[in-house]
Amino acid sequence: MVDSQQGQMQARMVGLLQTLAVEEGYTLTPLPGVRLLRSNRPLARTPVLYDPGIVIVCQGVKRGYLGGQVYQYDAQHYLAVSVPVPFTMETEASEQAPLLAIYLHLDLQLAADLLIELGEQAGAGQVPAQSMMSSPMQAPMQATVLRLLEALADPLEAAVLGPALVRELYFRVLTGAQGAAMRDARGAGYARALRQHRQGAAHHSCGVCHGPGCGSAGGRGGHERGDLP
Repeated sequence: MVDSQQGQMQARMVGLLQTLAVEEGYTLTPLPGVRLLRSNRPLARTPVLYDPGIVIVCQGVKRGYLGGQVYQYDAQHYLAVSVPVPFTMETEASEQAPLLAIYLHLDLQLAADLLIELGEQAGAGQVPAQSMMSSPMQAPMQATVLRLLEALADPLEAAVLGPALVRELYFRVLTGAQGAAMRDARGAGYARALRQHRQGAAHHSCGVCHGPGCGSAGGRGGHERGDLP
């Protein structure tokens, strides 16, 4: 059940995304690793590869299918991926109610620094670690997402306040149900990925589809057409 305050925040986030992500596909933001996503059409089950990252859907529905499990991420649930995961995905969207979402590519250094600061408090007492998990969107995280979108609507605020808001969003994820997954990633393969990151190794974008008729949405242009994460 969504209370009235959360409903108002949700409506505000959708309105901001409608303005910020006008074109279908990816829209880059001034913040590294943060992209806005829009899809005006549904997508049947399609094989995709997700790199580590966080997907926050503000309108529309996505479902991921992996190992007999269904991971739904929508206005009430966000998805976090701690290691590269190939799976199948479908999208509910239309011209009248497009999918609107935010994608944050996992900043390994930022996550590692926060995990060190948090210690055992990161996701303490939450569910066991998984490589991919859909979790409820709690009010504090929703408020952080709203403030981030508001900052992105103003170039000065995006430059000055944006990095701190991204850090706060990571904090919300790491102290929530996803904290255990991030700790597990750090202990098994995470350190290796961090070393590669520091050495400047190439890293693919999230949500690159490999199914028939699925355009790559992982380019670096201002707007990319194709199927979204």
